[in-house]
Amino acid sequence: MKSTPRGQALIMNIRNFDKSPERNGSEIDRERIEKLFKKLNFSVTVTNKEIAEKHGRNLAQKEEFMGYVKLDNMKEDINEFAKKNHGDCCVVVIMSHGYQGPAIQNSTPQEPAPRSQTSPLGTQEPAPKSQAQDAKPHHEALRQLPFVVYSSDEKPLAVE
Repeated sequence: MKSTPRGQALIMNIRNFDKSPERNGSEIDRERIEKLFKKLNFSVTVTNKEIAEKHGRNLAQKEEFMGYVKLDNMKEDINEFAKKNHGDCCVVVIMSHGYQGPAIQNSTPQEPAPRSQTSPLGTQEPAPKSQAQDAKPHHEALRQLPFVVYSSDEKPLAVE
């Protein structure tokens, strides 16, 4: 890691949603991640930060602009980021609600069904006797299932 800057970092903090609860406090995490990568000599891009600085009159308004990112804008920002010269390293941080599990039935953020009701493969099963006994097979099964993060307009973005 010898290039200057060392690499590029893209940070998306999706804090505000059309229907789901907002992710209060996530702006502190976003700010700390941004500072960390700058200290590591990365060029850092924070989604909507330039727009927020132009239009936001105070910190709360700026966080509102930065925390609302629709799916189309997420894809656009990621595609623009992919075109950059990344130096020795690139990092994409997407902070949002998410889901990992069996096929996603709708685009509304949801919690996976309790394990005692539905297995990762969608079959009915009794509650496990011991979490320690069943943790590894369950963990391995989850690895193979899709993972998504949600945009502010609550549309899923598949992540590999």
